[in-house]
Amino acid sequence: AIIYGSAMHQAIAAYLTARVSNDSFSLIPNLRSRIALQRIPQRALNHRSPIQALQEWHEKKPELFTKQEYSLFYLCSWVTGRHLTGARMLAMISRTNMSLRNLAQYNIKKVNPGVSLFDAAREMRLSKIGSIFIEERGAFTGIVTESDFVRKAIAGELSFEDTATSLISSPLIEMDIEKSVSDANHLMHFNGIRHLAISEKGKVVGLLSVRDLVRHFLEDPEGPLSDMANIFEPITVLMNANVHMIEETASVKEAAKKMESKKVGSLIVTASGLPMGIVTETDFVRKVVGYNLSSASLPVGVVMNAPILDIDKSASLREANRIMATKGIRHLLVTDAGKIVGILSVRDMIGMVSIRDLPRFFAAKS
Repeated sequence: AIIYGSAMHQAIAAYLTARVSNDSFSLIPNLRSRIALQRIPQRALNHRSPIQALQEWHEKKPELFTKQEYSLFYLCSWVTGRHLTGARMLAMISRTNMSLRNLAQYNIKKVNPGVSLFDAAREMRLSKIGSIFIEERGAFTGIVTESDFVRKAIAGELSFEDTATSLISSPLIEMDIEKSVSDANHLMHFNGIRHLAISEKGKVVGLLSVRDLVRHFLEDPEGPLSDMANIFEPITVLMNANVHMIEETASVKEAAKKMESKKVGSLIVTASGLPMGIVTETDFVRKVVGYNLSSASLPVGVVMNAPILDIDKSASLREANRIMATKGIRHLLVTDAGKIVGILSVRDMIGMVSIRDLPRFFAAKS
């Protein structure tokens, strides 16, 4: 799911499969045939980090490298963390190792296990939330998310009168409040979830969302994604180039089934092949299930959002985050001179942090 086939992701794949030691940069041999480092004399690499050598030779002979090559290698070095100064690395690790106590949300929304899917979705619509806990006998036994509604209820053809327990993601995935932000990010990334229950002394006390992680990682000038500003067109590095579409006359049920089969949270809605809007899991929960409407007969064009919000591929990640936060959305189309080239989600923006921290994460677990 991580590797999309681009040059960057091939580089990441090479890194993940390499045995990277503390005193060497084993990624170099794996990339030598495909990136600009092969143009630097071997002697220039001795006793210095690869990124230092690349920067030095880029200044001496800039004509040797394209912007894409320079940015690709910078990204590979950023993933390993080897170009960062000691102080910068310590500050970054300190940020990702902080506990979840100050990041979790404590205003938990809940319903009882016997409530209908319609009532649960209505509560999510009124509260403007993407998940809701199931409480039974004073304890939280599960969580129902927008993805559950789309993939298990609409695409799975459940009745909206069925109980919320039919959608429960079980067992409830939770993490202790004293664990680090980095640990939470990895757990959510590996399980493909956007919401994580936070517990204290064995009892669920709060919730952490992907949006909370983005706010922590990206909005903080010292956050781990701040170095992405040095990468050429970082949005194109993180976006998904596969943009899935559906005609406006298709039913909500058809759209939900396509989301399920493609494992995506949004679809571009078209009219005669031309992009007209976007529909997301949130739209299906709040506009369809939350009003108890028929997903089989309701055209997807009725619930889509229009016009489509987009961002140029050369914009910064901070700008993308600002648009998503102010508009209350999780997906942005990425364009190049007005042409759609990809789609960027909130989850995409923090996925790279998980990849970068894999060696430290597994080392801590061993």
